[in-house]
Amino acid sequence: MKTASVIAFLLLLTVYERAGATGALYVRPLNSSMTHQQISIRTFDATTTIDNQVATTTVDQVFHNSLNALVESTFIFPLPEGAVITDMAYWFNGQKYTASIRVKEEAQKLYDQKIRKYIDPALLQYFGDNVFKMNIAPINPKSDVRFTITYIEQLPYEYGKINYKFLLRTTGLSPSPLERVSLKIRTKTSAMIRELVSPSHGNTPENKITKISDREYSIQYGDENFTPDRDYTLRFEYQRDGVEMNVVTYLPKATDSIGSDGFFATCVRQQSENHGQLYLRLMYLRVWRAREL
Repeated sequence: MKTASVIAFLLLLTVYERAGATGALYVRPLNSSMTHQQISIRTFDATTTIDNQVATTTVDQVFHNSLNALVESTFIFPLPEGAVITDMAYWFNGQKYTASIRVKEEAQKLYDQKIRKYIDPALLQYFGDNVFKMNIAPINPKSDVRFTITYIEQLPYEYGKINYKFLLRTTGLSPSPLERVSLKIRTKTSAMIRELVSPSHGNTPENKITKISDREYSIQYGDENFTPDRDYTLRFEYQRDGVEMNVVTYLPKATDSIGSDGFFATCVRQQSENHGQLYLRLMYLRVWRAREL
């Protein structure tokens, strides 16, 4: 058990240091003591909707088990700081499962009990620092494993600018190039957007930035037979006036894991000129549960 814990910890460190939130899947023959090995990421598709400061992202990732044996697997993936998982599902051996988050000790005990019966425990372990680990088994030889993850995050706002980072880098996480990589982003804001750029990828044929209106943009990034070597970043700046007021809301769906309560945050900022310098003063910021009002 101690050896298994050390291996899991080393896997966690490897993923956390090499890349971002792109998941990595490690496998070994079922009930063996062999060292885990990475398997290839076949496809990686993600969609993000940015509504003012709230980003909702869904990642759809497919792995391929090329081994000629039943395997048990460990799926490890970090999320952006402050992000919260609202939904996660996965497919293997032709069936769909829904993951449930449990504390590490409870999840490991359940997994150890049920793996002996070849039953998938459908569990997800939270390691801390927004890193998650998942165990599933048994996976058939020469088969695909698919994961879909949806998470939400509040993006930082400073001096009229919002920065979004998608943890896309897969270098070191897949033994072979990905057959397909795609990222689609849709931004909608209540204020006019003065500028929207991607510092990491620019505006190229692989990364198309389209202005729909003064308050809405569409971004499409993609490539084939490719290994992303850096994360994707997006920065946009609002058109600001003397006093800014920004209301951020979120109403959970029935399937969300964070409960049914709605949330909103109100920010009021006042700008002033002082000796040629522009200052921003935070007037009010608080988050309320909707049912408490």
